[in-house]
Amino acid sequence: MNGPRQSTEDRAAGIIRLARFIPPGVRSKVPGGPLPEEIVQDPMTPDAKPDVLSDAGEQPCRFFVTYTGVKLPFKLVEPIEAEALTHRNTFIRAYFDEAGQLSGFDKMVYGEIELAHRYQYHANGSLRRAEVTMDEETVILTYDEAGAQLTEA
Repeated sequence: MNGPRQSTEDRAAGIIRLARFIPPGVRSKVPGGPLPEEIVQDPMTPDAKPDVLSDAGEQPCRFFVTYTGVKLPFKLVEPIEAEALTHRNTFIRAYFDEAGQLSGFDKMVYGEIELAHRYQYHANGSLRRAEVTMDEETVILTYDEAGAQLTEA
């Protein structure tokens, strides 16, 4: 058995919560028809109020099922298409810089950000700074060019 069925209202509320994280071109493909724009605020637009740290801005965004590892930056695994987000309660929304390097990610759980990472790199590509936000607390970690951690968590 798959558990209790969701009411139509609960399912609609879940879609609306997730809708603001679905790129505009995909919104029209949501089951049941396109989402009204008045209930959707695109977090990738300059007018949108950022959920967490504002440095993600207009960077390219891709989606993943999860991450792996304990060393920063985390490795994102199992990429998924934006169209699959309407069928997921949890996913990773990742941002990449012009060079394709991971600049941060938000772990989305039921339409809310549970965990956020933002990364900056040295010219040699090694991690320079990491901001990790969880439960409204942010920890900033810094690293030298050889990858040695300079600050304590």
